Amino acid sequence: MTMPAPSRRGIGCEGCAMFYELRDHPDDLPILCESLAEARKRARARAARFGISVLIYEMDPFAGERLVEDVG
Repeated sequence: MTMPAPSRRGIGCEGCAMFYELRDHPDDLPILCESLAEARKRARARAARFGISVLIYEMDPFAGERLVEDVG
């Protein structure tokens, strides 16, 4: 028996709503965080350590990205 192909929209997103990314430089890879609290904590630490501004983005698999905060 052949099973129908799953919807592409739901692949890899079951059970997860959003995650957060830190971005501190356009050439660097983003840093993934599970919660906004974790993102804020890590952003404050990076801003203090390197003396630069760190952006926090909310990443929604269906709606895209949204700037949440500029820490610096």
